[in-house]
Amino acid sequence: MAFGGCGGGGGAYAKGTNLNPTFPVSCYIPGPGQIAGASTATNFGSTSSPIASGPNIVSAEAGNSPGGTVAQVAGRGGYRFYPTGFAGGDGGTAPYQVGVNGAGGGGAAGPHGAGQVGGNSAAGGPPTGAAYGGAADSGGTGQANETANGNNGTQWDATHGCGSGGGGGRSGKGGNGGRYGGGGGGAGTVSGTTQGNGIGGDGVIIITYTPKAWLPATAVGMIIG
Repeated sequence: MAFGGCGGGGGAYAKGTNLNPTFPVSCYIPGPGQIAGASTATNFGSTSSPIASGPNIVSAEAGNSPGGTVAQVAGRGGYRFYPTGFAGGDGGTAPYQVGVNGAGGGGAAGPHGAGQVGGNSAAGGPPTGAAYGGAADSGGTGQANETANGNNGTQWDATHGCGSGGGGGRSGKGGNGGRYGGGGGGAGTVSGTTQGNGIGGDGVIIITYTPKAWLPATAVGMIIG
């Protein structure tokens, strides 16, 4: 028997200002799909994977991969951040039934707000089949269609921003989460075979560095789990 999968959670967003780090600065950035642990995080000022806090540290928790033997527990969005920020969107849910299509991944949080929840899926074809991926950054990166990879964000430049969640799979694998921080879409089913969940987007660290001749240099760190 094959079941459609729930969506993965989107990464949290964190921001720190007036940082005065000691160089070289320790960092940790989880790669694509490295979001299974509940405490995995993107960290500026710490090399440890769990969420971190303290002077000159900026930390954003990654979203969780779907849980359960057939991915029937939706991935929770990253909800912890330091020192300030927003939570990522939870993954959507799929009914525990044979032949159900995949749910959407949650969107990453960003500078404008939280990530949105991935769409829930239902049994059967259009219009109630596989689900959309959640939008990111309070709608700043639009939602992805069913089966599609998440949309990449452009909040900082043409290639760096907050990713939406991947769409749930209808007749194949769930869509991958958008860069950066989008949750992967849930698996679809074909001929009784589960096709596989989408891969969550990797984390990112954005640094704005402003040296001043008469004051210590300051930095602004912005990251997505």
